[in-house]
Amino acid sequence: MINCLLDHVARLTAEDNLLFSQEYESIDPGQQYTWENSNLEANKQKNRYANVIAYDHSRVILQSIADTPGSDYINANYIDGYKRQNAYIATQVRR
Repeated sequence: MINCLLDHVARLTAEDNLLFSQEYESIDPGQQYTWENSNLEANKQKNRYANVIAYDHSRVILQSIADTPGSDYINANYIDGYKRQNAYIATQVRR
């Protein structure tokens, strides 16, 4: 497995990283999922950066506090691991 990775990286770095550059440029930076919860007025102040948002489909949902809008929101998403769903959490420092 490691040898395959080493071979793959060697191939990508050939010719002054040409294939790495091409692969990077092929990534679509556009919105792929909704982020409606990040844009709610009660939650906007919890986002340190306006362009770094929590996607709705994988966001971490906190236990909500009664009568407190947005109390279940944190700018964080679950990330799948190699063999496990929701293995990691990615977040940002609060404002």
